[in-house]
Amino acid sequence: MLNYMYQNKKITFVSFYSSILLLILSVFLMPYIESIFVSESRIIIHTVFEIFNIFISFSIFLYGWYAYPYILSKTSLWLPVIFFSIGTFGLLHMITFPGMPTFITESSEVKTGWFEMLVRLTQSTGIFLFVLFMLKDKKEKLIKKYWYILSTIGILLVSASIIFIFEDHLPLISINGESTVLRVAFYLTICFIYTLSFVLITKSMKKTKDYIYIYLIMGIFFLFLLNLLTLLYGGSQGYYNFLVHFLKVLGNMYIFIGFYSSKLQLTFLKKEEMEEDLNTTQGLLESFFENTPEGLLILDHQGHILRANKGFEKIMDIKESDVIGQDFKTILKNKDDLLEVLEQVLNGSNITDFEVLQQRENGETIYLMISLSNIHGKHTGNISAIIRDITEQKKYEHNLHEAKQELTDTIRQQQGIIFKYHKVEDSFIHTLCDGELLHKLWNSPNQMIGQMFIYPTGNKEFDQLLYHYQIAWDGRDVSFEWEWKEASLAVSLKPIIKETRVVEVVGSIIDITQLKKTEELLRKSEKLAVVGEMAAGVAHEIRNPLTTLKGFTQLLKGEVDSNRLSLLDLMMSELNRIEMITNEFMVIAKPQAIEYKANNLKDIVNQVLSFMEPQALLQNVNMNKQFIGTEPYVQCDENQLKQVFINIIKNAFEAMPNGGNLTVEIKESTNQNIAISIKDTGVGIPKEIIPKLCEPFYTLKEKGTGLGLMVSYRIIEAHKGTIEFASDVSKGTIVTVQLPLQAAEVPVSCL
Repeated sequence: MLNYMYQNKKITFVSFYSSILLLILSVFLMPYIESIFVSESRIIIHTVFEIFNIFISFSIFLYGWYAYPYILSKTSLWLPVIFFSIGTFGLLHMITFPGMPTFITESSEVKTGWFEMLVRLTQSTGIFLFVLFMLKDKKEKLIKKYWYILSTIGILLVSASIIFIFEDHLPLISINGESTVLRVAFYLTICFIYTLSFVLITKSMKKTKDYIYIYLIMGIFFLFLLNLLTLLYGGSQGYYNFLVHFLKVLGNMYIFIGFYSSKLQLTFLKKEEMEEDLNTTQGLLESFFENTPEGLLILDHQGHILRANKGFEKIMDIKESDVIGQDFKTILKNKDDLLEVLEQVLNGSNITDFEVLQQRENGETIYLMISLSNIHGKHTGNISAIIRDITEQKKYEHNLHEAKQELTDTIRQQQGIIFKYHKVEDSFIHTLCDGELLHKLWNSPNQMIGQMFIYPTGNKEFDQLLYHYQIAWDGRDVSFEWEWKEASLAVSLKPIIKETRVVEVVGSIIDITQLKKTEELLRKSEKLAVVGEMAAGVAHEIRNPLTTLKGFTQLLKGEVDSNRLSLLDLMMSELNRIEMITNEFMVIAKPQAIEYKANNLKDIVNQVLSFMEPQALLQNVNMNKQFIGTEPYVQCDENQLKQVFINIIKNAFEAMPNGGNLTVEIKESTNQNIAISIKDTGVGIPKEIIPKLCEPFYTLKEKGTGLGLMVSYRIIEAHKGTIEFASDVSKGTIVTVQLPLQAAEVPVSCL
C-alpha cells in the first residue's frame, strides 16, 4: 500500500485534502463535540487519542530499530529514539491526566502538564534534527544502537523522576486553565522550530522533486497547527481540546507514513556476488542432498514426490525412478496417519520426528522417523521430507525400556526403599530412589531423584540422614535408626568403591515402626505380668496382718490417754494408706466382675466435682466446668470412672501447690466419641516424660506409688476409650479422656 502511495501523487494530495475536509467537518459538529468534551466522557476520548498517538510513536521506534542494520543512516536510528521518548512521555501524560485512576502515581494537573510539554518539545526538536540528518543522509559504519536506547532511557528516567519528586516545586504551566508566561514561551519556541523544519523540508522537496516529502510536510504542518492553537487558546476544554488532539493524530500519522515510505529501501548485496553465492550454495545443497545418509524427498503441494536422494533409495530399497511422481502416502503404505500429517503441513505447520512402521519390498519391517516442513521462497508450496531408519534404535530403546521397567517394578515391590546417590561438589544427588515405603512417606520418587541436598539443610531429621550420607561417602558401611516424622526407620548405607575412590553409595530403608511398637507392648506386658504376680503376693501377705494391726489399734484408742491419742490416729492413717495401696495392687492382680450400664456422664463428673470441692477450697483451686448442652450417656462402671476422674483431679491439685484454675470440659469428639478434658494451670510435665506416665511404678510425686495412672489407664482401656496427655512446662497440663457414646460389646470381666 505504501509503495502504491509513493508511486501515485494523486493519492498524496487526496489524503491531504481529506484531512482538511475532516477539520472543516469538525467545525460544523462543534456543538456536539463541545458537549462531549465537557462531559465525563472527555477522559475516555482523551485516553483513546493518546493511545493512538502512543501506538504510532512506538511503531516508528520498532520499525527503525529493526531496519537500522540494513539502512545504516542517522535518520533510521535518530527518529526511532525520538519517538520512543515521545511515546514514553505521552504514556506518562495519559496516566497522570486528571480523572485517570491511580496507576504509577496519582493524577495531577502539574505532572500531566509537564509531560505534555516534554512531548511537544521532544517532538519538535527531534523532527527538526531528523530533517537536518535526512538532508545530509549517508551510509556510515554500524554503531552500537543499544547505547542510544540506554542513554535515552536514562534521560527519560531522570526527567520523569524530577517531575514526580519535585512536582510541588516546578513552575506552573497553567493556572485555572490560563497559560503562564513559561507555557507561552515554550509554545512560541515549538512553533518556531516547526516553522524551520517546514521551510527546510519544503526546499528539499522542490530541489529533489521527491513527492514522498509531502507526507513529512503535512505532518509538520498539522503539528505546527496544534501547537499554535494551544498557544492561542491555552488548551481549553471543549471543541479546541478535541481539535488539538485530532491534529496531533493527523500529524503523527503523516510523520509515520513519511518515515515508512522514505526508508523502505534496504541495502542488498551486489547482483554478481548474490549470483556467485547462490551458485555456490546450490552446489553445496545438491551435494548434501545426494550424499547424506538420511532419506530426503521433495514433495509438491499434493504430496507427490518430485525428487528423492540415494539415502531414500537405500532405506526403502527402491529406486528413485520408481517413485518420482508417486503419492508419498502410497509409497510409505500408511495413508491414514500420513494424510493427517500432510494436511497439517499444508496448513503451515512443520512436523518433526513423526514415527511410522514401514514394510520394505522384501517384506522386512522397519521403523522410520519422518520430519516434514514447508519450503519457503521461490519454491513456496513444496514440502521437504527427511526420513531416517531408526529400527536399531527402536530395538535398543525397547530392550532398555523393558530392563528399566523390570528393575523399577522389582524395586517398587520392595516394601522399604532402595536408593543410590553420589556427591557433586557439596551436594548429594539421588540417581535412584524407589520402593513402596517411599510412596508412603514422600508420595513420589520425583521428589528425590535428581534433587540436590546440601548438608546442613536446617531440618534436624533430614540433616541426621545427610550426616550419615557423608560418613558412607567417606568409605564406611553405615547402619543406623532414623526417626522421620512419626516413623522409625532402619537405614543401611554401603559405598561402592572403584580404584580406591567412592563413586556411588547404595542404601536401603525399612520401616521398623511397628516392630518397635510391638517391642514396647511386649515390654509393658512383661512388666505388667511381673507387677500383677508381685501385687498378688504382696497383697495376700499384707492384708491379713494389716487387718490385725487395724483391729488392735482401734482397741488401744480406748485405753490410752488423750496425749497419746494423736499417735494412734497417725498410725491408723498410715494403716489406711497401706490398705489403699494394697487395694490398688489387687486391682492390678485380680480381675474384678464389673457390670456396665448406661450412665449420664454429666452426672458422674458433677458428683466427682462436688466430692473434690472441699479439697479445692483448701488448696485455693478454682474449679470451672464447660459441658455440652446434650445429655451424653456412656456404657460404663460408674465407680470406676469416678475413680479415674478423682485420680486425675488429685494429680492436678498436687501440680498447683500455690493454687490455680482447673477446667473440666465435656464436648463431642469424632467417631461417635465423647471427650472429657481436665485442664490445670500447674507446673506442667516435660514432653519426654509423658510417654512413661502410665507405666507401673513410674511417678513424679515424692510419696507416689506409680500405680494411680496405670490403674486409670487400664480402666479407660477396658471401657474402649483412650487417655491422652498434653503439657507445657510452667503452663499446665491437659488430660483428655475419650469414651464411646454408643453402647459397645464390653465383656463382663475386663480387669
